[in-house]
Amino acid sequence: MDEKDEIYILDSSALIGGYNPNLTNAQHLIVPEVFEEVIDNRSRIILNLAVSNNLVKVREPTSASIRVASDAAKSTGDDFTLSSVDIHILALALDVKNENKNPILVTDDYSLQNAAKTLGIPFKTVIREGVKQRFHWVKYCVSCKKQYPTLYSEKVCEICGGDIKRRVSKKVN
Repeated sequence: MDEKDEIYILDSSALIGGYNPNLTNAQHLIVPEVFEEVIDNRSRIILNLAVSNNLVKVREPTSASIRVASDAAKSTGDDFTLSSVDIHILALALDVKNENKNPILVTDDYSLQNAAKTLGIPFKTVIREGVKQRFHWVKYCVSCKKQYPTLYSEKVCEICGGDIKRRVSKKVN
């Protein structure tokens, strides 16, 4: 597959980590909220130049793909750390995949990579080594150790008021 056949979906972490869309022939897409997260001068200049040269296009994901991406993140427990921007990036990659194109998610965010793997979306990293296998998380109270389902959305324990954290419950190939 040629780089021109791939559509790179850029996460903010890719741009902040040094990915430069001006140096490749690939097509690139971002969601509008990426502009809000890319605040360092170097990354902002690179992104603005790429957008003005039509090397990066801005696109909103569909609401249907946002629901699927959100459900996938909840099912693995990654919703605990993914922002709404991350969910939109994942949804945009789903939209591209649903158009029978080849999305490549460019991110250094492990939770985003894990959710992408769950949805069958390939990814590339910039600085960090990517996740090798998928993870399922379990949520638990750090004080009383009560476990909660991955869909539990509260940040504090209903029993003792302790903080809810997450840990890997199992690894999936």
